Amino acid sequence: MSGVATHITQAKTSHYCGQACLAMMAGCTLKEAMVAVGHRRATTQDEIVRAAKKLGLRPLTSGWKVAREIESFPPLAIMKMRRKYRKRGHWCCYVDGVYHDPALPEGGKMGSNDQLVCLMEFERVAVVK
Repeated sequence: MSGVATHITQAKTSHYCGQACLAMMAGCTLKEAMVAVGHRRATTQDEIVRAAKKLGLRPLTSGWKVAREIESFPPLAIMKMRRKYRKRGHWCCYVDGVYHDPALPEGGKMGSNDQLVCLMEFERVAVVK
């Protein structure tokens, strides 16, 4: 996949932002990302990494970078965010250097209520089926 990723917006009351980010990053459908994760609910960091590998994404680091370690945003990454008004975390992503928030119809921009917790950088590799 190259160029601008197709933005995927999650349903308002859903908790599948992780699956939506994986789909945007891998260039697959939301359904394919849900199958890779194994469910439609909120995702953990471990589930994100396992599903990403199934979808042809390889982590470029051995672990998650915490916010204080991040100097700049990589072109392909998934980010765990914390919103001031929500108890749960939220996944957003960078795809080809463009910020995507699946909770916003147009992808949006990182807002003042968003706090970056950690991120993992990926690269695209061939999927072995």
